[in-house]
Amino acid sequence: MDVMAALKARDLPALQRALAEGPAPKGALRQAIYLRFSQGVDALIAAGTKPDAGDAAALGDVATLRALVAKDKAALTAPGDDGFPPLHLAAHFGRVDALRALLNLGAPVDLVGGPPLANTALHAAAAGGQKETTEALLAAGARTDVKDANGYLAVHVAAASGSVPILRALAAKGADMRARGPDGKTPLDLARQREMDEAVAFLEAK
Repeated sequence: MDVMAALKARDLPALQRALAEGPAPKGALRQAIYLRFSQGVDALIAAGTKPDAGDAAALGDVATLRALVAKDKAALTAPGDDGFPPLHLAAHFGRVDALRALLNLGAPVDLVGGPPLANTALHAAAAGGQKETTEALLAAGARTDVKDANGYLAVHVAAASGSVPILRALAAKGADMRARGPDGKTPLDLARQREMDEAVAFLEAK
């Protein structure tokens, strides 16, 4: 079993055996992070895999993140192979300290990532159900009216995932709770479609 297969299977012994045979392929650490496979993350780093700025942001490793940006300023905003810059990853994984560090280092709060989603960190925070990073972005001036590549606002993403705390935070900053997406659907429509009852109740009152 190779490294990527071991990660997908969340098989730590197999991963360790594969790493003993050679270095991990590019993207392995990010895959472990997406899988929430913390033991896999630890094994990869112990085997010598170096986090890039996006990995460090997703892991909340502020010291490594600062060092990487100090070494190469482009790392602050560069999207990874998945299209997400470090700010988006910090937002999505709820790493508020890393997110604030990135903003303090000069990352634009409304930075648009690369394809396929070409969204903002606010979209990423909403997709991850992360109230704290959502609020930190909004406090830093994040706009609520920026669409992703598919034409959706962060409020659509929050409604589809049923996150009432995020919907509440967005509403408090003036987000349009009745905005229509490219398919004509409002946040309420999306919440109903996904059977997100609490979100439906919240949006019906708006």
